[in-house]
Amino acid sequence: MCLFELLLETEGEHFTSRRAPWLTRFLETVKSNFGFFKWMEAILEFIFKITSRNAAVREWFYSNQAAWHCLLEWVGQHTRAPHPAQGASSGVRLFKGRQNIQLAALQHHNDPNAAQRNSLGAAYRLGRMQELLRQQVPDLSEEPDPDKIDLQDFKFLAGDVVTRLDRKRDEAGQWRVLSVLDEMIQMECLEPDRASKGVSKDPIW
Repeated sequence: MCLFELLLETEGEHFTSRRAPWLTRFLETVKSNFGFFKWMEAILEFIFKITSRNAAVREWFYSNQAAWHCLLEWVGQHTRAPHPAQGASSGVRLFKGRQNIQLAALQHHNDPNAAQRNSLGAAYRLGRMQELLRQQVPDLSEEPDPDKIDLQDFKFLAGDVVTRLDRKRDEAGQWRVLSVLDEMIQMECLEPDRASKGVSKDPIW
C-alpha cells in the first residue's frame, strides 16, 4: 500500500496521467477480494487515509461514485467479523488462506466485548464511507502522517533536558540526558532537593 500511495502522490505528467487507470484497477482488485474480512478492513482504512490526504484522489472518488458504491454496500452488509473457521461458501471469511485456526482469533471472536468493538468499527467505517458519498471528506493533508514519521527524529540526544514523570508519586522532575546507547539513556536529575524525597539525583539508566 505504501508504494501505491507513493505513486498516487507523485507529481509529474507521467504519473498524474495514469492516476485514474491505477485507481480503476485498484478498485477492481478490491472487488475481487470482497470475501476476506480482515483484508477489506485494511483496504478501507487505506482508502479513508488516501482520500483525506490527497486532493486529486479525493476528487476522483467524488467524480466516480458508481465505481466504488459497492464498497458502501459491503460495509453495510458486514458489520461483524465472521467466525475464524467460517468457510468461503458463506460469502465472507476472516482470513485469506488459513489451514490452522489461530487460538487468538478464536478467543477474540468469543470475547463478550467483541460485539461492542465490532459495532463501533462498523459505525466508523459506515460514517467514513458516507462522508465520501456526501463529498465531505476532511482535508488532512497538513496533518503529520504517522506512516511516514522517522522514529530517529524522536530519539534523545546527549544534553537534552526532559521531564520525567514518577507515576507512583504523581510528580514530574527535570532531568538531563547524559548519554544515549541504542534504546537506553543515562540521565541525571537537575533538582537536588528531590534526593530528600527518596529520588536519586545520581545518574541513572
